[in-house]
Amino acid sequence: MTEHVVVEWGDHAGSGFAPYADPRRGEAPAPAFVRAANDLQDEIVPQPPEDARDNDRFPVWGLQKVDVEDHGPHWCFTVQGRGGAFGRAGSCQFLFAPVTADPAEVWAHGVALIGRDGKLGHEPRPVPPHGVDPSLLLGPLTALAEGRRRVAVAGPPAEVAAVIGCLVTALPSAVVAEHIWMTFPLSTPVLDKRPSVTGRWPAEQSDTLSARRVARWLEPDRDELPESLPRRADEALGWLAQLAAAGRRTPAHRRSSSLRALLDLIIAEELGITEADIANLVHTHDQRLRNGTNPDMVLRWATQQPGSAISELLRNPPQWLETLLFDGLMHAQLHAGPGQNPALFPPAHAASGNWHARLADLLRARHPQQEELQRFVRDHVVAPGKPLGTPDLVQHWRNWLVNLGVSPNDPSIFPLPVKDIAAALMQTGRISDPHQQFLRASGDPAEAIRSVVQRMKHVTPAGAAVLMAVPDNSEGRVQVLKTVLAHNTFRESEAAAWLVELMTTTGSSRVKEATVIAGTQHLEKAGPLPATFLASVLEYWSVLSEEEPVAQVVLRDAGVLLRPKTPARRAPSPMPRQDDGWPVRDEPARSLALVPEPVQEDDRADDGQGSWWAVSALVATSVVVVLFLLVSAVLGRLG
Repeated sequence: MTEHVVVEWGDHAGSGFAPYADPRRGEAPAPAFVRAANDLQDEIVPQPPEDARDNDRFPVWGLQKVDVEDHGPHWCFTVQGRGGAFGRAGSCQFLFAPVTADPAEVWAHGVALIGRDGKLGHEPRPVPPHGVDPSLLLGPLTALAEGRRRVAVAGPPAEVAAVIGCLVTALPSAVVAEHIWMTFPLSTPVLDKRPSVTGRWPAEQSDTLSARRVARWLEPDRDELPESLPRRADEALGWLAQLAAAGRRTPAHRRSSSLRALLDLIIAEELGITEADIANLVHTHDQRLRNGTNPDMVLRWATQQPGSAISELLRNPPQWLETLLFDGLMHAQLHAGPGQNPALFPPAHAASGNWHARLADLLRARHPQQEELQRFVRDHVVAPGKPLGTPDLVQHWRNWLVNLGVSPNDPSIFPLPVKDIAAALMQTGRISDPHQQFLRASGDPAEAIRSVVQRMKHVTPAGAAVLMAVPDNSEGRVQVLKTVLAHNTFRESEAAAWLVELMTTTGSSRVKEATVIAGTQHLEKAGPLPATFLASVLEYWSVLSEEEPVAQVVLRDAGVLLRPKTPARRAPSPMPRQDDGWPVRDEPARSLALVPEPVQEDDRADDGQGSWWAVSALVATSVVVVLFLLVSAVLGRLG
């Protein structure tokens, strides 16, 4: 709705309470609209009193039908406030719309135009829906049906506004036009005798004189006799409350001449529907199933007749009926016992080959968020006892699950592809990114890697490095290497050589760190650590000691010295020749070591110098001590 005229009275720029034409609204309103607004100020929409000086937090919203001279009847949406953006003297705003407009649309448009300051703005803004329980509507509807002159709506102003929005939507336009609708009146009308539907002043201002007057005015009139209601009126009012809470009504309801006529129409056409009628009405997509308590009967029917509900869903019913049918079908599915599958989830056979694809579409619409969909599948589709409650079934229906929208790398849904990961590692020495994500996302990555290792005959150092890169913490990497070392079969010094190859080929310092820890724990079980492994460790530590040049050099050179030396091969010397040109065979020299030497006493001249072996032992011991101190310092800094 865009056709409307706005008239404003207020305290603009400290000028007091006076008419004001906002140039941003285009042409000034016609004088007839200004006179109509002035008439409303006399009693129904007056200047906010001094008691309401802080009600900019709770501006008053209202709707009524008025006559505009030379322009005919109009709906008028009003806003009243004092303080804040409304000014010290207060403001009143009047939005006029032709009476041919739907009063529910006029109310909704007026609410959408209200800005953050509480006043009518220039452009509508999105208004979040305010859900209303049907029980909150039943009281006002009953009072209206009984012809009460003053209908009090309970709740704070925002809740009262939501109730009014539902009522003007569900009631006939004639009924809306007969009443004054306000979130709460700032004063009590005297001359205007039209019935009112209104709330009370907000609790924060309920102790003012004006608030107490309004509260007394809204008290039930003991002398007022309620109008008689037709038989089954309570059912019809309950039906209408359900319709109003949904924010809906039918054109026939809007054209009713009175609320009594509407109740008679509901009793005659809507309350005659029984459970036995639902199947035929669903098949014909009867619009009456949308109204009142009929949706509840559709839900029950779909829950009790899941096969029939599936047949109707395959006929592509309108959106409103599709939602009701699928809600009932899913209620049956979620409350089914172990082994039961009323919604025919895979692997159940469906009479129509299209049902599983249709089911996937309906589930995606029901769970638009990825996380929500994953949780539903995890809890109600692949869990033990559910339709796809075994790893074999999940694997068999993998394509359906992926088409449904489930992530193919979710280990909480799909079984761990141990065989594929082990095969890729043995054939290529690598595993794909999805496989790495699978291992990382599993509940226990170390245990998942153990299952992969158990499928391999022998894990190479390169393969171990790939697996050790999966965990995101040092403990996990150490555990992975321990698993590999326990799985592989080594002879004598093969374990040390395997670890040395892992240290020298990997480029990851994290893998090397874990190798030092796990490797040391594995090798020390057989005795002192092999020199080759020690050399690799010292060289790795030398890289970590860049900030300590001396320690770096010592550790590096110590590692080099511990490396076993490969003896250089001496080139064979040419054999001497005789004069006739034939080579002469050299006779091996006899070693003096084969001749026993006489026992000699120590030369006392050497006592002062000491034995060469003693000096070597002393030097070696000193080097070991120095290395021990340096290594301890490095480890202390790392730890």
